Amino acid sequence: METKQRFITMFIALVAMFMGTKVMAQEAYAVLSDDGKTFTFRYDSSKSSYGDKAYDLNEGNNLPGWNGITTVETVVFKESFATVRPVSTCSWFDCFVNLTGIVGMEYLNTSEVTTMNSMFENCSKITNLDLSHFYTSKVTNMQDVFAGCESLKDINLHGFDTSNVTIMSRMFSGCVALETLNLGSFNTSSVTDMTMMFYFCRNLRTIYVSGGWSAPEAGGYGMFVQCGKIIGGEGTTYDDNHPSADYAHIDGLNGKPGYLTVAPEAYAVLSDDGKTLTFYYDGNKDSYGENAYDLNEENVCPGWIDYSNPDKIQKVVFTSSFQNARPVSTYDWFYNQPSLTEIVDIQYLNTSEVENMSEMFFMCSGLKELDLSGFDTQNVTDMSLMFSGCHSLKNLDLRSFNTSNVRNMNCMFDGCTNLTTITVRDNWNTANVESSVDMFTGCSSIVGGAGTQLDENHLDKTYAHIDGGTSDPGYLTALSYGITVSGNVVTFINKNDVLGDEKVNYDDAHNILTLNNANVSSINIASTAPNDLHVNVIGECTVQFAKGDAFTTSIAKTTIEGVGKLTIISSNGIGIKINRKSTAGLLVKDVDLQVAGYQAGIAGSTDLNNKFCSNLVFENTNCKVGSLQGETGSVAAINMLECIRCSMTAGEFVAHKVEANPMIIQRSGGISTDIDAIDNGQLGIDKSLPLYNLNGQRVSHPVKGQIYIQNGRKIKF
Repeated sequence: METKQRFITMFIALVAMFMGTKVMAQEAYAVLSDDGKTFTFRYDSSKSSYGDKAYDLNEGNNLPGWNGITTVETVVFKESFATVRPVSTCSWFDCFVNLTGIVGMEYLNTSEVTTMNSMFENCSKITNLDLSHFYTSKVTNMQDVFAGCESLKDINLHGFDTSNVTIMSRMFSGCVALETLNLGSFNTSSVTDMTMMFYFCRNLRTIYVSGGWSAPEAGGYGMFVQCGKIIGGEGTTYDDNHPSADYAHIDGLNGKPGYLTVAPEAYAVLSDDGKTLTFYYDGNKDSYGENAYDLNEENVCPGWIDYSNPDKIQKVVFTSSFQNARPVSTYDWFYNQPSLTEIVDIQYLNTSEVENMSEMFFMCSGLKELDLSGFDTQNVTDMSLMFSGCHSLKNLDLRSFNTSNVRNMNCMFDGCTNLTTITVRDNWNTANVESSVDMFTGCSSIVGGAGTQLDENHLDKTYAHIDGGTSDPGYLTALSYGITVSGNVVTFINKNDVLGDEKVNYDDAHNILTLNNANVSSINIASTAPNDLHVNVIGECTVQFAKGDAFTTSIAKTTIEGVGKLTIISSNGIGIKINRKSTAGLLVKDVDLQVAGYQAGIAGSTDLNNKFCSNLVFENTNCKVGSLQGETGSVAAINMLECIRCSMTAGEFVAHKVEANPMIIQRSGGISTDIDAIDNGQLGIDKSLPLYNLNGQRVSHPVKGQIYIQNGRKIKF
C-alpha cells in the first residue's frame, strides 16, 4: 500500500513539473544589431533573448515595427528563415538609406506574399538586386517597391509573376541610375494603376516587355515624366506631349509609336532541312514560326530533338546575342547526333546557371574537337553520359570545369575510345559525386599526365583525378600553360614554384612569369601559351643553354621587363628566337639585357614562306646583343629573315659580332628602324653594302644630303 502511495505521489509531481514547463515555440522575427548596422531575419525560439531589438513580422499594409530605422547597412536572412511564409513585405527595407548588401536573399520565400508595396523604397545606396527567385503569383500591390533606389543599376526580375497585381504606381520612380529594365515576365492584364511608374528615371533608355504587357489608359498618368532618354525598339524618342500610358506599348505595334521594346528571349531555330541548329537571344522568335523552340529546363527533352529519327543535325551555331542568355539546363541538347561535326562560337554559351548537363553530347561521334574551356559548371549537379559515345574526340580541355557540386557522373566518358587526354585544374573535384558507374568504360586510349593507362578494375571516379604516377594513379592531366622552364612544364600544380627553388613562378591570372635571381637552362614559350606574356626579371638572372635555342617564343607578344639583369646565352643555337607566328614580337622594357648565341643573338624564324613580321622593340633598356661565331662568321647579332621592325625609345643599345663591328642585320625584306643616332660620316660609307631609305626600300642612286640606313646605322650621304 505504501509503495502504491509513493508511486502516485511521484506521478503527481511529474505531472506538475510538466505542466509548469513552458515549451519554447519557434517563431519568425527580425533583429537589429547593437550597433544598428545589421538587420537579421530569423526563425527560431530565441526571440525573447534579444529584448527590444527583436521585431515581429508585419501583415497587410501595416508598417513593420522597425520602420524608420536608417542606420542599417546589411540585411541578413538566416537559412532557417527559408521555412517562413510571410504574407507581407510592405516597407520591409523602406528608408534603409545606408543599405549596401543583402545576404541570404535566397532564404526569403515570397510564395504567400500579397503585399510588396514600398519593400525597397528609398534604399538609395543599393546598386543591384537579384530577385529572380521571387515567387509573386499572389502579390496584388507593388506600389513604390523600388521608388527612390537612386543607385540601383542592375535588377533581375526574371520570373516575376504579376498576373494578380493591380497597383504598380511609382514602382520604379526615381531610379535614376537604371539604364535598362527587363519586364519580359510581366503580365499586367490586371493592373489598373501605373501612375508615374517610371517617373524621373532620367537615364532609362530601354524597357523590355513581352506579349503579356498592357497599360491602363485611365491609370497610367505621368508614367514617363522626365524619362528624357527613353527610346522605343523602333527608335521612338521621348515626347513631352506623350508622357503617359498612350505610349506605354511596344514601339511600332500596330503601326503606333511607343517607348517599349520587345523583350529578348532565348530560343533555338532548326533550319528547314533540319541540318543546322542556331541559338538566339532576341525578340524575333515569332518570325521563325514552327522552326523556333523554347529552351528546355531540368531533364525535360528539348523540342528540337527528334528522338524517333535523331541523326539530322550537322552544324550548331551560337549567335553573339546568345551570350546574354542564361539557360538552366543543357540536357540532351545534341542527343544522338552522330552527323554533327561542327559547333560554331560555343563561347557564346553562358553556362553559369546550368544545373543539368546530362547527355549533352551523347553519341556525337562526329565531333573531333570541343572547346569547352569557357564553361562555367559551378552549379551543375548532373554530368551523366555527357560525352558518352564521342569516340572521335582525342582531347578534352576541361580546365574551367568546377565539379564541386556534381552528384552524378555515370558513364560520363563511356565509349570515348579515342580519348587520350583530359585536361583539368584544381577546380575539378569529385568529392560530392555519389554515382560514377562506368565513367571511363571503353576509354581504351586514355593516358594520365604521368602515363597511367586504363585499368578495367577502375572505371568509376576512383581514378578521375590528376595522375600522380604509380603512387596515386589517375586518368586526368594537369593544365599546363604552354611554358617550359629548364625542361619543366609549367602547370597549375607547380606554378607557384616551378623548379622547387622558389626562384621561378607563374601568375596565371596576369600572365606573368617571374625570374627572381634564377639560373635556368632554357625558356620555351609555345604557341599554346597565353598571348601577351610578361617575363618579370628580379635581381641577376641567367638563361644558359648548350643544346639549342636558349629563349624561344611563339606567341603574339612577349615582354621581358623588370628591375634586374637578364643574361641569355646559347652556345649551340640562338639566344632569343622569335618564331614567325609572333606577329607582335618581343618588347624589352626597363631590364638590362645581354644576349649572345652561336648562330645569332636574336633571330626570327627561317621559314621564308611565312610573311608575318616580327617586331623587336627596346624601351628604356640597356641591351647588348652578340653572335659567338667571331668576325669571319656569316651569322649576324640580330638576324630577322624576311622582315624586321626594330626600334628603341631610350637607353643604350650595342649589337655586335665582335667588338670591332657595331651592328649587322641580315634580311631579305624591308627594314624600318627608329634609331635616333646619325653617323655623319665619321665611320664612312661602305660602297660594298646596300643603302636603304627610311621606309626600308633599297636605294640604287642615293642623293647627297639625304639620310639612309646602312649596316644598321642612320647615315647622311
